Amino acid sequence: MTDWELWAVAAKVMDAEGDDVGEFLVDRVQALTEAGDHEGVMTWLAIADRVQQLLLGKPSDPKELN
Repeated sequence: MTDWELWAVAAKVMDAEGDDVGEFLVDRVQALTEAGDHEGVMTWLAIADRVQQLLLGKPSDPKELN
């Protein structure tokens, strides 16, 4: 996934899950870990990082949002 796609998924997951976004992300990463999907785990951890940045209102590199 491109960086832009990761940001887009993060925003979509936040909209879809609302206050339960943290629980959703933990469940997703846990399921992928149990399935042995290392690439999936890394992707969802990257999405979780972006969700956290959006929740804090501080993307690490605002240029990435353009």
